[in-house]
Amino acid sequence: MLKKTMLTANRFKQRRSSQWTEEGWLKGQNFQPRTTDVFVVGSLKSGTTWLQQIVHQLSTGGDMNFGDVIEVVPVVEFAHDLQQDLEMEQKGFPRCFKTHCWYPRCPKGGKYIWSLREPCQSPWGKAVDSNVTPVVHWCSNVQVLMTTSHLAN
Repeated sequence: MLKKTMLTANRFKQRRSSQWTEEGWLKGQNFQPRTTDVFVVGSLKSGTTWLQQIVHQLSTGGDMNFGDVIEVVPVVEFAHDLQQDLEMEQKGFPRCFKTHCWYPRCPKGGKYIWSLREPCQSPWGKAVDSNVTPVVHWCSNVQVLMTTSHLAN
């Protein structure tokens, strides 16, 4: 029988506001996935939560018995801090996870669905808030090398 995750949206927001622990981050990066595990991977605001929901729906036959998708598809770098066991069986098969880690720090061994979004078109790229200045600066000063013609290949 699957252990019910006790995570709620409010608890997630509360934990998020106090940031994550280094211990939790490292445990997520050192997670050893099964070869059948599926990861939704991408930068912030690139559509990963939407894909996380789709992957969960496909692996469970449409299960909606949860409050927030992070309860059923753990984010590997935050799971430890939210008392989620990454080794635990999930309702669906294959097991699904989400990460915002870039490839060098992403757990290796599963299958990966990469979510790509032109960074200057994301909400982070359009923001003028001082908290996202590095992204705004990056968007205005770096030539984007990947174009739709590269994606077609």
